[in-house]
Amino acid sequence: IIRAHPFGVGWYNYQFIFPEYDFFFKDSSVPMYHCHNWLLNITAETGVQGLLIFLFCWLIVLRLAWQLHKRAGRSWEKAVGRGYLLMSCGAFVGGLADHVFFNVRLGLLFWLLTMLVVVVRKYMSLER
Repeated sequence: IIRAHPFGVGWYNYQFIFPEYDFFFKDSSVPMYHCHNWLLNITAETGVQGLLIFLFCWLIVLRLAWQLHKRAGRSWEKAVGRGYLLMSCGAFVGGLADHVFFNVRLGLLFWLLTMLVVVVRKYMSLER
């Protein structure tokens, strides 16, 4: 899919393109809503440029979380940074075998924690 559609097939359109690449089930009644690899699914739906932008933004937030972990003065600020780093490790490892954020609750939790890291990091820098 990625080779044939380098700019992606569109967000949540994986299920519509999958029957063209169904070499195993050969049954159109079996819906495949997502790829069972998080990063491959992002690439298939948003293209290579979408994956690069996502990874770039995620690395920026990981850097902010690392700064919280290392430089924060309060223990709860350090805990926010450490929690995000650990959550990211879990999401990455789990994402190798499944699209972990296809579950809407987990996806919302990821984005809420991402915003929390950004806000706490900003709050920490304003305080000094």
